[in-house]
Amino acid sequence: MKYNWILLIIVLLSILIISGCVQEQPEKYTGPVENITVSNIEEYSTLVWIAEHQGYFTDNGLNVTNKDYSSGKLAAEALLRGEADISISAGFVFVSAAFDNPDLRILGSVALVDNVAVIARKDKEILQPADLKGKTIGATKKSVSEYFLGEFLTLNYIALDEVKVIDLDTKDMGDALLRGEVDAVSTWEPNVFAIKNKLMDNGISWPAQSGEKYSMLILTKEIFITENPEIAERFIQSLIQAEEFVKNNNEDAKRFIAEKYDYEPAYMDKAWPQYNFVVRLDQNLLNMLEDKARWRIKNKLTNATEVPNYFDYIYADALEKVKPEAVAILR
Repeated sequence: MKYNWILLIIVLLSILIISGCVQEQPEKYTGPVENITVSNIEEYSTLVWIAEHQGYFTDNGLNVTNKDYSSGKLAAEALLRGEADISISAGFVFVSAAFDNPDLRILGSVALVDNVAVIARKDKEILQPADLKGKTIGATKKSVSEYFLGEFLTLNYIALDEVKVIDLDTKDMGDALLRGEVDAVSTWEPNVFAIKNKLMDNGISWPAQSGEKYSMLILTKEIFITENPEIAERFIQSLIQAEEFVKNNNEDAKRFIAEKYDYEPAYMDKAWPQYNFVVRLDQNLLNMLEDKARWRIKNKLTNATEVPNYFDYIYADALEKVKPEAVAILR
């Protein structure tokens, strides 16, 4: 009798464990296929690339044309020009653009990232952060490159107007630094890895984020949501499935991205842990956007004088319908 009770308990525990591990599958979509265009930024759009590769977009009735850009700023500009329906861009890019484009909307975040660095040339007499004062520094303005450079300088008691900041596209930073057109640059991966390898012993670098991660966001326009709420929901559904794939198949996802961009194993081993690929909307995002807006206003990088109410820029309905527990914003 005692043996039967033990056996029954084991069976019940097994059922509970199995049921907890099995993700509820979405109903198969059988409606019309819709065409959308998404502007991306390399591995920062990993969930988009996984959704495409695994067929999640197709399963959810979407025919997605993916365009790749070297920065989230360029991806967002494609969205603003009407060349894309959705873009993957950093939160600071959104803040910079939203001052002049109040029709921008946020569907969610797709990654938390910590990989911005300031890289300098030693032969420019830069051996410590304080030596950056009076130097010429390359940064991609209206992006995390500019913001974290400013925060890094402040942390080292250097005002933004005590350096000369040159606006550079991220793909041009390495050559500009090697040619001596700038003394230092503020940029993100994979540029950090490539530039440090080119400078070798003449290079010196410092992490610029001080542990503050930035969010990669899913951006669109209000008109897209108004006209296509179901498409937005199916797009989010595809990314949620991709998130689950990365969580359960991390090495496969890492290998796929490495092969897609022909990245060196050494780079992937260093960079991959710097990304947390998760689709969500939380209160920290709102706080972060407000902080970035205050920074732009304080440094007179916008004509605006007040921080917008970013709650009005967030469209949470799509994510709430697909994964309600991923939405944690105070209303």
